[in-house]
Amino acid sequence: MGGKNQVLASLFVRRGILFMAFGEGQTMKRDGFTLIELLIVIAIIAILAAILFPVFATAREKARQTGCMNNMKQIGLAFVQYCQDFDENYPNGRNDAASPSMDGEGWSSQVYPYVKSLVSYSCPDDQFQAGVAISNLSAGCTYASQYGAISFAYNRNIPLPAGASCSQAHLSAPVVTVLMCEITGGVAAPSVADDVGNCGGVNKYSPSTDGLNIYNCANDTHTGMTQFATGYLGGRGAAGDGISWNGYSGWGVRTASAARHSGGANYILADGHVKYAMGNVVSNGTPAAAASSPQVAGATGAACGTLGLSALTGANFAMTFSPL
Repeated sequence: MGGKNQVLASLFVRRGILFMAFGEGQTMKRDGFTLIELLIVIAIIAILAAILFPVFATAREKARQTGCMNNMKQIGLAFVQYCQDFDENYPNGRNDAASPSMDGEGWSSQVYPYVKSLVSYSCPDDQFQAGVAISNLSAGCTYASQYGAISFAYNRNIPLPAGASCSQAHLSAPVVTVLMCEITGGVAAPSVADDVGNCGGVNKYSPSTDGLNIYNCANDTHTGMTQFATGYLGGRGAAGDGISWNGYSGWGVRTASAARHSGGANYILADGHVKYAMGNVVSNGTPAAAASSPQVAGATGAACGTLGLSALTGANFAMTFSPL
């Protein structure tokens, strides 16, 4: 009995201590968070969201830029394969005896047998996508269902002079010579022979450019206007805005905010590789007089030669539209 009484006494003491510690009617269980605790948690979540959402947006844009680069690599590889099959000559588009002034326009159908995908002609960041038929082209389109948007323009200085195509051997430095740059608002029919169709009395071909003008022969209203997606090129600034499409209505516009990928754009170089660059390190214009020539000052003029890659300010260019 003595031992049992000692156990009971010990239990009562312990229960008494617990009762004194927690007070009458209290338990060790908590039913929820206080308002202050909830507000702290919400504030922490908001701070994390503010930090992470821009990171996610940047990651998504980087993924689209990479997708664009992959499509451009397919185009660049198609140009390389075309050159291998045609005695190292680049495509000349519709630049032939019948159309001597169309320097490079119509190139997309020439490389289509090597690309075999309309999607490769577009950038995921372009609001207009290749392979999607354009429903509101001008009346009378011969190949309306085959026409779609195109996100890239061929360097028209490469198939110069008119009526001929430039060979790889004639390029001073293919690794720094622009082959293709990004645009928005162009149209093309790559799967149609000669990339030619007639819409409202105007033939339309995949676009070419020298970084100053965009030549697309497109006067339809599906996009409003063809624009560079590179931002300002060559350090020329806004002075080069508002250049006409090969005499047709519409404009090839450069704006500082138009750079498609985080302030810059992707370029295909003449050796087939793709590189990202800001517009101010890309010399635009007509062919240079010589490989060592600097870029000609002004809103228009010749690009710098491949051996004279220095801007008017003394900063270095990374690439040029001049084949010399």
